[in-house]
Amino acid sequence: SILFSWQPCTSPTTYSDLAEGSHTFRVRAVDREQFRDPTPATHTWFVDTVAPEVTLLQPAENAMYVHGELESTDEQVTRVIGSVTVVAQVLDPSPSSGVASVTFSVDGVPVPASEVTHDAHAATWSFEWEPPGPGKNLHTIEVTAVDNATNSASTSRTVEGIATGKP
Repeated sequence: SILFSWQPCTSPTTYSDLAEGSHTFRVRAVDREQFRDPTPATHTWFVDTVAPEVTLLQPAENAMYVHGELESTDEQVTRVIGSVTVVAQVLDPSPSSGVASVTFSVDGVPVPASEVTHDAHAATWSFEWEPPGPGKNLHTIEVTAVDNATNSASTSRTVEGIATGKP
């Protein structure tokens, strides 16, 4: 049970700097004779100020992938030879918000949504990527997530991509 005292207010009333979590506003009318409404109106909402947690799972940092297969390497570079499935996990720590969208880009160019798949059970989004040729080039893979409260977060990884032209 939450204790509160009734305070006069005007309409509309605005609140700012509310803490993360659930809030309930209760209002009751009082007429000129000071008779109070026995059934106050209420409105409950959730304040979400925390951005989603975005993790780029694959390609993993300082790992090498050859045609989608993880290979061992001692180098301090993330390398993709041929192709890789890019996988990001997005979790929203706010219990009532949820993830609204996840977008990917490679070198600043958006990956079409039609190429991105979503596994709701694992909270992952993925797409297939093959470095464009010719030769060896550095690329930036970025993932951005927005929750239903419009908080956003992103992460990126620089990848050395080597095009092979082979399956």
